[in-house]
Amino acid sequence: MIKFKKFSAVIFRGCLIWASYSDIVKQEIKENKMKIFGDPDLGKEIVDVLHEWDRAIAGLDIQNALKLCAPELSFFDLSTEIHDKQAYEDKWNFYMPFMLNGVTVQRHNVSIFVESSLAFVYGYVKLTIFDTQDEPPIRWCRSTLCLRKDSAGWKMVHQHISVPVEIETQAMKVLEIGV
Repeated sequence: MIKFKKFSAVIFRGCLIWASYSDIVKQEIKENKMKIFGDPDLGKEIVDVLHEWDRAIAGLDIQNALKLCAPELSFFDLSTEIHDKQAYEDKWNFYMPFMLNGVTVQRHNVSIFVESSLAFVYGYVKLTIFDTQDEPPIRWCRSTLCLRKDSAGWKMVHQHISVPVEIETQAMKVLEIGV
């Protein structure tokens, strides 16, 4: 049995398994594990975009994820710096063969700051790849997303994934997230 916590979407042997999203969101907001600052209705729109994004990533449906991105998308993570939507798609296509058995997407302690046409989201994210016994587990990372609203709706313009590093040892810190 798979327990869904903190926005979990799961692909298992080619089948998408999804918990009741609205129940998860209501519980997150109630428990103050997801906070919306600014217009609550716009905040819910951002929550919907996060839901679409996580579902596309968990389903390895990169075309649907790209529909949520602005053409000028920038993406920074530990090893990559990308400055347009096509390069982002190319990077996903490169990594896709390593994820054929599916992934889960989890978010925790999400904060959403939203105004009429601009939103800033941060929190913790974890992408877990199934059947990776030979690979080290992916740990919790910090995630920051910036979105802009135009006539086509909310589009991601920037995504940044990071992990803290111990200055003295230059080793990555393990983020202990209580989920």
